[in-house]
Amino acid sequence: LELAGDTGLLQELLVLEGLPWQVIPELVRRYRIDRIGVADAAGVYEAQAVSAVRRQLTIPLELHPGNTLWQRDELPF
Repeated sequence: LELAGDTGLLQELLVLEGLPWQVIPELVRRYRIDRIGVADAAGVYEAQAVSAVRRQLTIPLELHPGNTLWQRDELPF
């Protein structure tokens, strides 16, 4: 899917289906990515998904504060 931004430069939007811990490492190999940054979500399932992706990578995966109402230490579990 190609998109034209405000700058008039053509951009591509890559839409993929699959499990993150399978799809993301393949993108890293295909495009020779040297690091990944993702939003840090406070949920348990989100943390499990990030851990699963991190185990499959040989490059740094950096967590950045996401848009959330809760911090991890505020959750009741």
